[in-house]
Amino acid sequence: MTTLIAWVAIDQNVATAVYVASDSRLTWGDQGRWDLGRKIFASEKHPEILGYTGDALFCSQVLGQVISFIDTCAPMGMFSTHVEKFQKVRLLLERAFSTYPQSFCLPSFSILYLTRIGKVWGACTFEWKLNLGWSPTVVHPIPVTRQQVSQSGGDDSIQGRSQLIFVSDGSGGAKFRAFYSESQWSKVLPHLSRGIFGAFCDFID
Repeated sequence: MTTLIAWVAIDQNVATAVYVASDSRLTWGDQGRWDLGRKIFASEKHPEILGYTGDALFCSQVLGQVISFIDTCAPMGMFSTHVEKFQKVRLLLERAFSTYPQSFCLPSFSILYLTRIGKVWGACTFEWKLNLGWSPTVVHPIPVTRQQVSQSGGDDSIQGRSQLIFVSDGSGGAKFRAFYSESQWSKVLPHLSRGIFGAFCDFID
């Protein structure tokens, strides 16, 4: 069960960082599993992060290549908007996948992309499905103030506490949200990123 989450940390009143966490289990149906897989790829030089759920072979190969390209060639520096960055990464992914043998691919996968321009973070998800192809890019709103978190409401019932989590993807994504909302972490450490990560570790265990 893959669980990929992303959340924002808000110190005092404004957003200061975003975080991504994932499990590390790769499975081959009933044939076996391995708990040392890599599902998150971060640039060493630029504020660029990629993560995936679904097909491990294609995603792990191509995301490593995209991050190497970003570190080596610094292509993202020419863009002034998040949308331009989203389009560039999507183009790289689609171009790589166009020659990939889809008969060996799982029925679906999704790729999370986080970036930053100045002090403003942006995030989106690219999703591919066997019968539908590439879906439109999904842009994830990221709260930037505590007031936005408190007012966000939505389906969460604990006064916006889990609204700091702006992505919960994979087969375990929705289950983690429910787990976090009912956990002591959300009650003892509301609005704190260490509470979200603590709950995530408990959930994976």
